[in-house]
Formats: sequence, C-alpha cells, structure tokens
Amino acid sequence: MKKVYHVEKVWIKGSNVCVVLLNLRAGHRCGYVGITPNHPLYNVRYNDEIDIDRDYLIKKNPKIDNIGIINAFIAACSDHVEPSFVLEVHGGLSYSKGHFNYPIDVSYPDKLTTRSCATIIYPLWWFGFDCGHYGDSPDYEAVRLITGKDPDYIFTLYSGTVRTLDYCIDQTNQLSDQLDAIQGELS
Repeated sequence: MKKVYHVEKVWIKGSNVCVVLLNLRAGHRCGYVGITPNHPLYNVRYNDEIDIDRDYLIKKNPKIDNIGIINAFIAACSDHVEPSFVLEVHGGLSYSKGHFNYPIDVSYPDKLTTRSCATIIYPLWWFGFDCGHYGDSPDYEAVRLITGKDPDYIFTLYSGTVRTLDYCIDQTNQLSDQLDAIQGELS
C-alpha cells in the first residue's frame, strides 16, 4: 500500500500528544492533538454541543480565520456552543476521532520518547486541523524531499502561503494549550 502521510513531528505538550503530518498526495500539512480519557472533550466530536456558557464564546470572540467561515456563521445563528466555535486553529477544526493508528500508530512507541510513553494513556481522542484551504499552498518541495517526486494531486486553484512545519507546530501547540485551558470552563 502506498504511503499517504509522513509523520514530520511528534511531541508532548502539557498532558497532550501533538503530531504534524505531511500529506504526500496533496502536499499540505495537518496538525493533531491527542487528549486522554480524563479530558471533558474526550469522545466529543468537533461539531457536538458542549456544556459551556455561551458567554465564554462571546468573551473569547474567535477570529473567523481560526474557526472557519461556516463555523462562524453557525455560531452566530446558534444557541449552543461546539468545540469548533471556541478552539481556534488555522482554518478551524477539521478532525475529531479516536484511533489507535491515526494520526500515529500508538502500538509503535518508538514514535514517542520513553518518558512520554510512560505518561500517556491510550487510546487518545484526537482534534485536528489541515492546511489545505483556500490561501494555503502545497509544500511541493517537502514532498519531493521525502518521495523523490511531485504530489499526486497538484492543486492549481491554490495560490497562497505554504504552511511550514514550524507554522504547523505553532498552531498545534496553540490548540493543545486551548484544550488544556478549556477543561476548567466545561461543566
């Protein structure tokens, strides 16, 4: 089977596991934060209603670029709050799921350090985002370095900024910090 993703970085931030992947077929990166079963958003999808005061959303006043235009519209018209309304990350959340083998295969602890493996409880619940939006450009150079060829899907409609590994690490760290901070706000 052809490899579709390349794990560029895995690290621990607070009580969470963070991952940045490079999509080898399309050339864009994705960032993920894995939370443990004791987190109140464990098993909660990014578009599920959460028990948090709507004033929290108003006080936070998220930027449209960080939650996505559709989520911003739904938040403005809705009387409830979803994780996708309050967790700000590039382009908004686009993933929430629990898996043993995605975004990283947790059965292979060599992906994480010995210290982190000892402190993380599996399975993790993942929240993620992607950098394959309008205004984002694929990182053809990174794909060529890994595979020796161009990505399978060349997005000629995309013209914009290549979201680098450093950019995605920063966004993933911010998402991890927000997931830690929101615990105290949830009932």
